[in-house]
Amino acid sequence: MDDAGASPARSYSPFLWAAYLACSWTWCIGMFLPALLVRDYGWTGAVVFFVPNALGAAAMGWVIASPSSSQRITKNHEGAAVLFSAVTIAFHVFFLIWALGQVNRIGGVPTWGLGVVGGGAVGVIVLMRLVRGGGGPGLGGVSWLVWLVSVGVLALLLARPAFTPDTARYLPPTAVTGSLLWLAPVCVFGFALCPYLDLTFHHARQQSSGGRLAFGVGFLVLFPVMIGLTMVYAGPFIALLADDRGVTLAWAPWVGVAVLTHLVVQLLFTVSVHQEQIAASGLADRGRLLMVMLAGAAMVLGLVHPELPGVGEMSGAEVVYRCFMAFYGLVFPAYVWLVMIPRDGTDAPGFMRRALRVWALSVGIAAPMFWMGFIGGREIWLAPGIAVVLLARLFAR
Repeated sequence: MDDAGASPARSYSPFLWAAYLACSWTWCIGMFLPALLVRDYGWTGAVVFFVPNALGAAAMGWVIASPSSSQRITKNHEGAAVLFSAVTIAFHVFFLIWALGQVNRIGGVPTWGLGVVGGGAVGVIVLMRLVRGGGGPGLGGVSWLVWLVSVGVLALLLARPAFTPDTARYLPPTAVTGSLLWLAPVCVFGFALCPYLDLTFHHARQQSSGGRLAFGVGFLVLFPVMIGLTMVYAGPFIALLADDRGVTLAWAPWVGVAVLTHLVVQLLFTVSVHQEQIAASGLADRGRLLMVMLAGAAMVLGLVHPELPGVGEMSGAEVVYRCFMAFYGLVFPAYVWLVMIPRDGTDAPGFMRRALRVWALSVGIAAPMFWMGFIGGREIWLAPGIAVVLLARLFAR
């Protein structure tokens, strides 16, 4: 559908959609991965994470020229997009169970705090149900409310700093610049291409009257605030990963309540909007079944994570977290690169089947290299891994 035939929903302000985009993209990645990168690489690790993340997401508003272009993409690649949302929901289920247990253990969240967190969760669920299926002011209002909750947590933590020991205590002696050189291309590859499989992004692009403005404000103004909040509580999270129980003495109960409220509200919003997009797709029944199966498996992993075997000094839960990250650093961006991006011969008979075979083969070849880079701690293996995927495009025509 062209702009001339736009639905009335597109008349709504792009600023409503900016908050929707920022909150739908505030995942268990942006709320936790920067802490891992700061721990492993110093503060430059957070920069390598943030810059391609914000710019890659914002760029989608310009690259997809019109709502009709977005509709064509979601129609032609609906299966992959639904899989993207289902995996994302499962990732959040695992992380939520893991984070709730860990934050409570190290922060000692009191009973009243659990009531506050539970109230925030119920509030998000109720509000999302009230505006379910809508794409206008109601959803935009919920998005802004969710964003403001996190901003309130940020203001509280900045006004009453309670984090000791400092993050610097857990940094490596020097920034591991050599390793970051191998990690940076993977961050660019993943964050530049994953947005094109995100159904919530396409929903905003199809409904907003000012798509480019919505993406620009959402990812260059509102989303950076969320990453800033992650960096504020990165210190205690790094201590948590180091299993430093001494940080409990310095983490006041209200801090745990505030951080948990931010995590739970944002996670539930993201899960809700992805669930709605699966339900609105043409693969709703199969998508729901896939979502339930993956979420169930993720729930089991979350519940048994203390018993999962680790790799070296890395806990079993962190290994699972990083394995989920492989979907967004390898599996999904490789699909966009090899199958979705147009090229000569795209309309030829059998193109899709050939492209999918090349995609599956290249991911299979690159996966052990990504394992060595992300789990084995030998980032240099990421270079041949990403090269395999990039060069595979030559065989996908």
